[in-house]
Amino acid sequence: MMISEQLNLRVKEMNQVSYGVLANTHVRYPLLFLNGYNYDNVNKYIYLDAHNRITDNLFALSLPFPDIDRINVFSDQNMFFSSKQFNNDSEVIKERLLARVKPTDMEINNNADFILIGPHLDEWAEDNRSIVFSLQRMIKGSQGIIGLIEVQSKYEIINELCNISDITSGRIYIIDREDNIIYPFSETARDRIDFYLEWCKNNDYKKKDNDLVARVYDDFTKTTQVVASKYSDYTDWTVIYALPQAFITKPIYRILWFIIVIGMLGAILSFFIAYKIASYIYTPLRKLKHKVESFDYQSFSFTRADDINYDFNNADEEIAVLNNTFDKMALKLKKSVEETIKTRFEVQKSYYKVLQSQINPHFLYNTISIISIMGRNLGDRKIPDICKKLTYLLKYSSDINEDYATVLEEKNNLSSYLGLLKYRFEHRLEYIIRIDPRLDNYLLPRMTLQPFVENSFKHGLYGMKGPITIQIEGRMLDQEWEIVIQDNGSGISEDALADINESINLFNNLDSGPDVNQQIKTTGLGVLNTFIRLKILLGDRLTFKIGNRANGGTEVVIRVKSE
Repeated sequence: MMISEQLNLRVKEMNQVSYGVLANTHVRYPLLFLNGYNYDNVNKYIYLDAHNRITDNLFALSLPFPDIDRINVFSDQNMFFSSKQFNNDSEVIKERLLARVKPTDMEINNNADFILIGPHLDEWAEDNRSIVFSLQRMIKGSQGIIGLIEVQSKYEIINELCNISDITSGRIYIIDREDNIIYPFSETARDRIDFYLEWCKNNDYKKKDNDLVARVYDDFTKTTQVVASKYSDYTDWTVIYALPQAFITKPIYRILWFIIVIGMLGAILSFFIAYKIASYIYTPLRKLKHKVESFDYQSFSFTRADDINYDFNNADEEIAVLNNTFDKMALKLKKSVEETIKTRFEVQKSYYKVLQSQINPHFLYNTISIISIMGRNLGDRKIPDICKKLTYLLKYSSDINEDYATVLEEKNNLSSYLGLLKYRFEHRLEYIIRIDPRLDNYLLPRMTLQPFVENSFKHGLYGMKGPITIQIEGRMLDQEWEIVIQDNGSGISEDALADINESINLFNNLDSGPDVNQQIKTTGLGVLNTFIRLKILLGDRLTFKIGNRANGGTEVVIRVKSE
């Protein structure tokens, strides 16, 4: 917790000040000199000189630390010194200070130890006493303990660290190892934190063992609290943050309901779109289909009157045009009718392609998401996985805004693509993707690796009796990195392989003459196009190889020199 770390810093600052006092000879020597004197019988001038030297140095030590309220020194002879002025003649203050822990009573083993005193009223003020907390350290001389250092800070420091503007978002408590409450300094604090202390007692939990995160029922508020605590072995204090469980779960439920509502709205919208498509496109198409089917090519007449009388003017404009064109063509000769029917099917096919290209991608993703949810509800784990891989594949392949992708994105795309093929071909396909994570952020043209994998599967599976194995490996070399794609298929024919390599060599020598580009053969254009995109991005850093393996199959090597 940040509060525990901030408290440590505050206490370390107080401890640093106490070290400064301990090491200051202008404080130690006067105390050593006064050692053995009693406050009532010490020479007045000796005391005043020692008092002034000690208080002046305490004041100087406190100046660099604005958060330190007061630095005090107690001698073993009931003499008191402070960095701030106080009424030295006040009997009330003397009684308070004499009631404080004496240096010889402190349970401290050596000069490196200190103790923290929790919130208490300032004993040095006569009126308007503020709440403070203190760090105490003893001062040792050659003959034993000669005094006590106290570094005092305002309690407002802890208040500021632990302040939470909205109490409904949680409460903060601070306790010491004796379960005394450090924060908040109020009468009701004990009642509010008892639920946590009782839980620790019942579960035999020791604050020094480790940090705690648990759900605890609070009898005071009648609610379940999510409690997180942080113990500091430096201050020996434990910071406790109690947050109502409902405060955590409420946003989750809101998001869940929001998802449900969005899903229902998406389903309703999907049904509405389907209905509009059916009423605007499907019904006229069905009528037109029936009309075409009822046409008698012998008599050039229609056998179903309801399809003839259907008003296509209310349908989609393209469908109405098709209907009118068909009516006109029906009056022509049989040969003209046959040509018209052929034309209508071609137009119809083109129209469907136009419709398909206009489908909103988000509608397609939402539909896949619905299928995934339905599969999960049916207990089928394959359907959600297939939908996830298909969604990633569609998004990746349809992203036209980016020309390049990282090796990690290419790897994830291959994983989705091969995962879908694995569902289809099952045991006939085996694949391994093993790419060094150090290659993840290197750039490649988008859709670089998938065409090679498609070729491996498309051509390698032909004539295979056993399963085809596709292996993609990426590794770091000394001054370069490479990606190798291998399969155990039937490989590439020698003629086709020669044409591909010849086209690659011709492209590498395009500056040798104006007619070289015309000599590039059409065989392996997919490989060539991918090579050209790699060459544009990587330039002379690229080494590209494609060939057949000695033990069967194809191997593609993409090697890139490091910049």
